[in-house]
Order: sequence, then structure tokens, then C-alpha cells
Amino acid sequence: MELFIFDWDGTLWKSPRIFYYYSKFSKKLRKQKKLTEEEKKELLQKLRKKQAQMERIRKIESFIYSLSMLFFNEHPKKGAIETIKFLKEKKKKIAIFTDARKSRVIFYLKKYNIEVDYLVTSREIKNFKPSSLGIELLLFATNTSKSKAIMIGDTKEDMLAAKNIGVKCVAIGDGFGNIEELSQFSDFSFKDFPSFYKWLRKNLNKI
Repeated sequence: MELFIFDWDGTLWKSPRIFYYYSKFSKKLRKQKKLTEEEKKELLQKLRKKQAQMERIRKIESFIYSLSMLFFNEHPKKGAIETIKFLKEKKKKIAIFTDARKSRVIFYLKKYNIEVDYLVTSREIKNFKPSSLGIELLLFATNTSKSKAIMIGDTKEDMLAAKNIGVKCVAIGDGFGNIEELSQFSDFSFKDFPSFYKWLRKNLNKI
């Protein structure tokens, strides 16, 4: 595998379940939009410049996210940072495809010094999972074939976003989804993120 695409809330990040419900509610209010070829090109140019963590965050946003971290006890899952570092050492490309707000993800990436190559949010591409558009853009931006990419997530929407475009997927059981249900759609499934990290270290070249 060359490209590892991670979901954020519930996968890499320990978040309150209310965030998941808010995301599902937001999807109902927002209509999926079919992007023009020109809009896709603009997004691809932005992705290729790797501007994910270069964007500035307003002070009020930083204040709100700091409060959220304290109030909701948000933090990286055990093994999450170690997984990113391990993949970086192996020269793998790392991306995040999430329904979360972009500024929030960037805030935490910077705070915990987590380095990823690419970040795509459903809001900016106006297509929420299980739409595969985010994965499609990442494949083009990184010049990676479907067979060399894998999606790691914790919900049925994550699994379907990958399956719908022919990309392998990993289900993480300690997020927002039901692991028994997720196992029906995933190529690999694990009870929690530490189990996935342990397996990855031993099987990176066998996936």
C-alpha cells in the first residue's frame, strides 16, 4: 500500500458521540453537489500543494476548540500518533478524509504535531460520505492506483465510500459504528485502534 486514508472523528480521534450525530444531521440539511471539472481541478491543485496544515485558524476558533478539548476530553486515540509516525518512516502517503470541520482538524494536527500529507473534508467538496469523491480526489492528487490505497474508518459510511470506488477498507471497532455491521463491509476489522496498529506493524508489506 502506498496511500493510507484515515477518517478523523472516531478513528484517529477520540470524540464525543454528539459530534457524530451532529454530522449526520448536517448531511440531511446539505445537498450533495456534483462538482464541475473546473472545480475538481481547483481542489486537486490545492491538494497537490499540500496546503492542508498551512491554513491559518482564527483566534476565536482556537479558543472554541481548546474549550471543546477540555470539556469533551478530546484526544488522539491510543496508537494513532504512533501509527502516523510509523507510516511516515516507511515513506507512505498519509491523508485524512473526514466530515469534520477543516479548521478543527488542522487545530488538533498542529497542537499534537501530527504530520499528514493531505486533508480533504466533505464540506469543502460538498459531498459527504458515503460519497467517494474525497477518495477519488486523493487518488488523483497522489497519482495512486485504487489497488495501492486503503481507507481506515469507524462507520458504515467510511466503508461504503471506499467500497463504492473499489478501494480496500479497515474497520475500527472503538468508534461510532457497530463492529459486527462494519465487518460485513470491510476487508479487515479490529476491535480498537491499538489492535490495528499492532497488526499494521507486522503486516504492512502483506496488505
